[in-house]
Amino acid sequence: MSDQRTDPVAAITEDEAFGETARIYRDIRESLGVPVVNLIWRHLATVPGALPWAWDSLKPLYVSGAITEAAVLLRASLRPDQNLVFSFSTLKSVSLSPDDLRSITVVLNSYERSNFLNLIALNALLAKIDGVEIRERDRLSQFATDEKGVVHGEMPELLTLSNMEADVRDLVEELNQIGGRSDIMPSMYRHLAHWPQYLGLLHVLVKTIETESGLESQIVNTIEEARTAAVQLLPQLANDVEPLTAASELEVRDALSRFIEGTLGKMTTIIQLVSAAMPSTEQLPRNS
Repeated sequence: MSDQRTDPVAAITEDEAFGETARIYRDIRESLGVPVVNLIWRHLATVPGALPWAWDSLKPLYVSGAITEAAVLLRASLRPDQNLVFSFSTLKSVSLSPDDLRSITVVLNSYERSNFLNLIALNALLAKIDGVEIRERDRLSQFATDEKGVVHGEMPELLTLSNMEADVRDLVEELNQIGGRSDIMPSMYRHLAHWPQYLGLLHVLVKTIETESGLESQIVNTIEEARTAAVQLLPQLANDVEPLTAASELEVRDALSRFIEGTLGKMTTIIQLVSAAMPSTEQLPRNS
């Protein structure tokens, strides 16, 4: 059963998963190349038949590499033009050690990679449900290199709001208000709550971008570009999968729309802005 204390929507956590759900979770981690199963998949696991329907439909895109290429091209086309960067001295001044920064980078890289893949994937599934016709569009024909590749490293514990100190919980909730779409708490902020001082820096960064650079227009553009990319992948979705019942299809469609237009669309935009503000960790000393 799902633990409402852990996830902001009904979900089966990775620790709770067993049988087919656990097998699909492992396949998701391996196929996306990230050490965590994102909330949308954990939520779909609570809808009868939804997780195998969604994942079996999408799996050919991961086998062929088509969705990875689409995500890399989308990420490159949306790369932010900003001059807001955290220096190592800034990060050190708030008592973040080299080991802290490596762990934070694993979290950021995991969400940057998975959010772009998931935003395209969910749009493709929604288009499949809606019977969207494939139209001739300008196709992205260039070869894309997956420059960030598979994300290695362990993710920290996904903290519940109830397990955070009151001031940290308030900060996480304030961060979630930036960019609106706050009905679902992003897991990324809960993973980063192990470093409250870093969340404080993020609050200043993202709030500044929202105030000065038009965050809303960037979020809307990210969602629209992902939808365009997803339509081009429709011919490669698997069709020989067990269909959803009418009730499950309605529930899945609602969930897909809610995540695309809400927290996933927002966080796909925000994670790229945050990643662009981080210095490279390659030159950090090995000892903290």
